[in-house]
Amino acid sequence: MTSSPLPSANVRLGGTTRGTISNREGAWLLRVPEGPNTLIFSYIGYLSDTLEVDVRADLVHDARLRPTLIQMPALTVSAGDLARYVIRRAIEAKERLNEGLESYRFEAFTRRSLSREDTIVGIAEGYSFGYWREGESLREEVSQYQATENLPDMGEVQGVLGIVDFSRDDINFAENLYVGPLHPNAFRWYEYEIEEVNLQDGLEIYRITMEPRHNLIPLLRGTVDIADSSWALVGVDLVPAEQIVFPFVKDMRVRWQQSFKLQEGYWLPTDIRIEGGVEVGLGPIKIPRIGFNQTSVIYDYEVNLAIADSIFAREEPVMQLPDASVVDSTFWEENEVLPMTVEEEHAYTNLDSTQTLEVLFAPRGFEMDAERDELVLRGNVGGGGEWLGSLLGLLDLRFNRVEGPVVGAHVSRDSILGRFTVRANADHAFSADRWNWRVGVEARFGTRPRGPNQPGRRGILIGVSYFDGIARSPSAGFYPVLLNSFSSVISQDDYFDYHASRGWRLDVVPVDRGGVGLDLFLARAEHTSLEAVNGWSISDRYGVPRENPPVSSERAVWRRIGGTLRIGRPESSASVSTGKGLLIRVEDGKSGGPGNTWEPWLPGQHTYLRADGVFSWSIPTFTTRYLFSPMLVVRLAGGVNEGSLPRELWGGPENALGRYAPLGSLRGARHRELAGTDYVVLTVEHNFRSQPFQLLGIRALYERGIELLAHGGIAQTWRYGAKIPDDGPYRELGFGIGRIYDLFRVDFTRRLTEPADWYLTLTLTTFF
Repeated sequence: MTSSPLPSANVRLGGTTRGTISNREGAWLLRVPEGPNTLIFSYIGYLSDTLEVDVRADLVHDARLRPTLIQMPALTVSAGDLARYVIRRAIEAKERLNEGLESYRFEAFTRRSLSREDTIVGIAEGYSFGYWREGESLREEVSQYQATENLPDMGEVQGVLGIVDFSRDDINFAENLYVGPLHPNAFRWYEYEIEEVNLQDGLEIYRITMEPRHNLIPLLRGTVDIADSSWALVGVDLVPAEQIVFPFVKDMRVRWQQSFKLQEGYWLPTDIRIEGGVEVGLGPIKIPRIGFNQTSVIYDYEVNLAIADSIFAREEPVMQLPDASVVDSTFWEENEVLPMTVEEEHAYTNLDSTQTLEVLFAPRGFEMDAERDELVLRGNVGGGGEWLGSLLGLLDLRFNRVEGPVVGAHVSRDSILGRFTVRANADHAFSADRWNWRVGVEARFGTRPRGPNQPGRRGILIGVSYFDGIARSPSAGFYPVLLNSFSSVISQDDYFDYHASRGWRLDVVPVDRGGVGLDLFLARAEHTSLEAVNGWSISDRYGVPRENPPVSSERAVWRRIGGTLRIGRPESSASVSTGKGLLIRVEDGKSGGPGNTWEPWLPGQHTYLRADGVFSWSIPTFTTRYLFSPMLVVRLAGGVNEGSLPRELWGGPENALGRYAPLGSLRGARHRELAGTDYVVLTVEHNFRSQPFQLLGIRALYERGIELLAHGGIAQTWRYGAKIPDDGPYRELGFGIGRIYDLFRVDFTRRLTEPADWYLTLTLTTFF
């Protein structure tokens, strides 16, 4: 007898489903009715104890449990074979054990604490009612909620938040799908060994350790407790076998502990304990570790009762009842089931409203931590700067070889007459010595709801704008203006070609697209040529700028009509996610002489008719169990033209912008090298994630989430029938390393088309 506290020991009121568990210090509290009562104290590995008591007033009782260990059965099989036998029987029994279980209701108490490093910085706790019905997910209603003064109102997330059934084939955590300990193919993924055989409530309990056989899919490690004869799963103590890897998250760890008791003939959970912690940072910069601890006590089960359909009709899994945040001190006193530890009581007493999470976890000044050999955020950086953010939000700033430095501003006025928005912007290009401006009005129609409980109409946005400014060559939108300006300033790499455009445009756009959109436009504009006049950059202050090609017909007036069909999400301009969808653009254009004469379209009377589009898709490979699974990414783009497409409207494959080359671009192609009237380009990439490093056992790489990629591209362009390149399609192959400092990716690409060469490019990591 050591008199050491037993955390999470089970205390039950005999003849009922009411009970509780002890806290981490072994303290427990259970409210019982006056009169004769039987209390049962149990813990796996210890002889159960009972207390017969006639309760007339508060009573203090220190339960002392004696350890017991049953000798291994006298079998001729090895411990490993016995473990496999027990697990096999548990797999066979799990469906049978739930036969006839159609619904249940329970009451629960949940306490959550949040810590910074090793100090508690917030506690929230509440009582809830839980409801489960076959075919439905768990629903909860929070009846009482309270928290330390520094926490926001989190009553709507204060329930048990789901019961993890570890007997299921797959366990979902953080969008990773772990193979459960009783999966039908469990022996393929796990090694099982008998650790010990204990006694609880007269039942022999097999404690079995499970170890993963490899690390190529999400697996668990720890112990499971299986009851003899019924072969029910009665307890778990499990952690992920490998560190959970998320962007900007370091050393994310979690531990599940759960116990089950027979409740009206079914093994249902009596408590859930979750401990976890995480560090957040970028590279060597870290925020102090955030810890999380939850204990839920579940009691007063009612099984196979009728539950109102309205409980499951609502979408939110946890709902706060109207008076839940109004603390009823009498209720808390009469229903307390889990005493606080000394540390928790100290936190409740000392945390006040000024110690908010924003303050406790605010970004802080950098300081070297000698013990950890890394930069850690320590002191507040300081507030203010809102006026600067507002000012930058109004400014238009850019730089390119045609305009040089450009400074301007944009303004908008919303809700004019309830549905109109006016937008205007103007800027001055200093090197080109010209003013650019645009003014427009947008109107929304049909966006109001039809009536109570009726869906609203999708609505239409109609916009009209007048402009005299700079137009850029067509692109997929991979390179925003600010990024192109940065590249131009640093190294004279300007992605676009430019021409002046003056006229008007009408756009018709559905307001609510719902994954499918059809945008229509009608435009009339006069195009004029511009010269490249500024070759300055930090790397070459007296450089000669790349030539800006002239427009195909000087001062011609182009009348254009067209539309864009989008299905899904065809592109991600930032490269952080893959495209999954289709985009098709069709445009009919007709040229005319200068002036304002309007010439209507007639069938067949057009200067050009073009169509282009892109199809992108990503396909998980090897396994779909990871949130970031290995993935094959395919992007097919192309365009066709009939007639004389003006030079300034030529399309083509996307190429790199200097050393920056996002997903879907040709990393070895030069600026506008493959632009033309017709083109086709296919890029293929496979992201192996960290699995090659896991296979090789290079822990330093796969625990950081470092990824290995392979990619290639092929393209062909035509300019009025002439092939570019003329000796066959453009080709390139390469490989990349992703998740460098969580954010960056480096690619090494071999251009196979002459002039052949190697290219080193940088981009953002593709997560999804």
